[in-house]
Amino acid sequence: VFSKSALQYMDRRRAMEEMVRVLKPGGSMALIENLPGNPLVGLYRFTRRVFAFSRSSRAYVDSILGYLGPGEISLLEPHFEAVELAHHHLTRVVTLLCLVKHPTNRALRIMDRALAGLDTWLLRALPSLTRSAWIVSVHCCRKRDHIRGPLTSNEEPRFN
Repeated sequence: VFSKSALQYMDRRRAMEEMVRVLKPGGSMALIENLPGNPLVGLYRFTRRVFAFSRSSRAYVDSILGYLGPGEISLLEPHFEAVELAHHHLTRVVTLLCLVKHPTNRALRIMDRALAGLDTWLLRALPSLTRSAWIVSVHCCRKRDHIRGPLTSNEEPRFN
């Protein structure tokens, strides 16, 4: 099962329950999803919401229900032999957003490579910064055969 930036548009818990349900025992699941905690992305999301004047812009902003949180990711752990996380994009957000409008700008591309390296170093050196990453890739390895039923936890995950 694979999902890329799709869970933000749906009931994440129900969607993940369905993904786990249809996956065969031994199967894997890969999620590449947006996280709620990057302050630069938060500012971008806020301005996008404030300046959504057209009907289509407003509809897009309103279609986003929230972003994947650590509590929701942890609900997958009992269903798989291993759940591996990789966090991406702390400072690189600046160049990624600019490169959308100016993809051939040489200076931006050089700066993007430098910020990508900085992000990799920061996320390794200071694991607590993973809360401020923009993107997480979740690789759920080898679905367990004996776990059935909905994703549950004693602690309610934070929905953002």
